[in-house]
Amino acid sequence: MIVLVVFMSHVEQPAAVACPPAAPSRILPANLLFLISMVLILTVGTAAQAWRVWPGLISTELFCILLPAWLFARQTRSVTEALRLKWVGVALCAVGLLMGASAFPLALLAEALGRNLLGYEFSLPDSFLPVGPGNTAVYVLALAILAPLCEEMLFRGYILRAYERAGWAPRSAILLVAGFCPAWPLSPSRAPAVAVFALLVTYLAWRTGSVWPSIGCHLGANGTAALLAIFRTRLPAEEPGAKQLLLAAIPATAVLFLCLWHIARWQAPPPPATASPLAAGWGRQCWPLYVAAVMVAVVGGVEIAVHRPRSAQAVPGVRVEAPWTAQLNLAYEIYGPPGRIGEADY
Repeated sequence: MIVLVVFMSHVEQPAAVACPPAAPSRILPANLLFLISMVLILTVGTAAQAWRVWPGLISTELFCILLPAWLFARQTRSVTEALRLKWVGVALCAVGLLMGASAFPLALLAEALGRNLLGYEFSLPDSFLPVGPGNTAVYVLALAILAPLCEEMLFRGYILRAYERAGWAPRSAILLVAGFCPAWPLSPSRAPAVAVFALLVTYLAWRTGSVWPSIGCHLGANGTAALLAIFRTRLPAEEPGAKQLLLAAIPATAVLFLCLWHIARWQAPPPPATASPLAAGWGRQCWPLYVAAVMVAVVGGVEIAVHRPRSAQAVPGVRVEAPWTAQLNLAYEIYGPPGRIGEADY
């Protein structure tokens, strides 16, 4: 950390430039892009990942997320400006990487909280974990490299930039764009953990004026998840409990706040042209968000209805009338407050 502090002290501060005039109409393309990507993921992405999970995820990231963002950016005067592609140096990207890794225990705590509230959790079957060098390479490429690159171009690149150029106040723009991310996977069980990272990377992109540090932060989080999954296939172990997560979260949070302190020293972008997001034609600009909200409510409600454990009354025994000659096989799934605990059969 001492070397990093010295290195960052020599980063050249960018000169502040005047913000362009407010243009509320710019948020309609951003909102439409959000809806289009959600529909593509729900249809094309689901079909691709049903075919093969990790190659399907690569196709989803490239063609359902990055390609639409790039096509929308092509309609602006500068793709580099629309996607926040300004390079700000290796030091800020390295700090972002460390922030993503150190925020991982906090995200796990948020996931545990959501699991207790919902009564179930999001988890992939063990058959989805990579086995062999080839599958592991595809898994790391999809989760740790392409997902941060493509998703940050969409959210912290095009959408956040569009809201800024439309004159939204920084706090409103950061909270709204960060709020898009938990809704985007259409999964209530994944929302708490996603929300932790979304707020972090959105603030990071706004503060530095570039998408590259937020890509580094996203890579740090997804890379940590990928490493844990790979080690799990080779060294099976029990899931960490709340006490272990809390013990890991305390030093990790200290590192995270130290990184945020360094980022806060970076020159903030200029203030927006207007301080209020309310503008003429607000309803007409945000109709894609209303459609997306309906999709989130429907798909999220279906997930809760399918996965939430149903309570059943305990009975002292099972009555069987004689004579009984057939073999009787009983299988149980055991649920508790954290969700599914285990299974048994007799």
